[in-house]
Amino acid sequence: MNLPKLAVRRPVTTVMLLISVLVLGGIAMLRIPLAYLPELDIPFIQVQVPYPNSNPRQMEKEITKPIEEALSTLSGIKTLNSSSSADSADFFLEFDWGQDLDIVRMQVSEKLEQLKPELPEATGEIVIASFNTNDIPVVQARISARGVDLSENYDLLESRVANRIRRVPGVARVDLSGVEPKEIEIDLIVSRLAEHRVDVSELIRRLRGASSNMVLGQVEDGGLRFTTRALGGFDSLEQVGSLIVDDRGLRLRTSPRSCTKSRRSATAAISTATTPSPSRCSRNRPPTPSTWCRR
Repeated sequence: MNLPKLAVRRPVTTVMLLISVLVLGGIAMLRIPLAYLPELDIPFIQVQVPYPNSNPRQMEKEITKPIEEALSTLSGIKTLNSSSSADSADFFLEFDWGQDLDIVRMQVSEKLEQLKPELPEATGEIVIASFNTNDIPVVQARISARGVDLSENYDLLESRVANRIRRVPGVARVDLSGVEPKEIEIDLIVSRLAEHRVDVSELIRRLRGASSNMVLGQVEDGGLRFTTRALGGFDSLEQVGSLIVDDRGLRLRTSPRSCTKSRRSATAAISTATTPSPSRCSRNRPPTPSTWCRR
């Protein structure tokens, strides 16, 4: 049937249909929320198990295979892939569409918690990650300053840019990319350790103890209750170098300006470094960090 002829022959019906479409469109415009993307849970879950200073074969035997056997018993799983490297084991799980990923994440976490006592003691914190369309940044911005390399100014960008954006109503998370905080690197000199008979595990324990904070308890005085804490940490590289590493009074002593030149009695080389970030962007200019804003 020809639609133009039908509209001419039945004008009342045509007008009523047009009014109905306009009314439904007005209701939809007022009630349907505006969204960048519809909320969608992608049925993929990634699990990362860090185990530093290992090798792929040991990783596969002690971590990858036991976790694979545990995760393969999950219901609704479609595919399970794993990879082993020298520092971590990664697992990629694909599930059927329509499953509640919050429940699936809880089941994965329960399986890993049950298996954790059987994993090596040096295993790091297990990371479970999934993807939702709400995780896509709504604003991405590059930050640059003429004559200044901002890729070395993490504290400045964190306080002056990221923290201020976080206070904007509606902002859920702000991430900095392309810039990392500075870290202290301690390179142990194997020949000096053997010469001075230094126990590496004891040295690591002393380093952790000197840089950790501890709650000592509560003290009551005059009806008031105070919580006491022992604050650990280092204010300079010289303090790190003066750390006593054994009961004989041997210290970590080295020049803070170089990580390769050290005194004869030094057992380690200490220096500050910034972890390189693959997210730095440059085009015939110094690397520029960026900020990612999520609602």
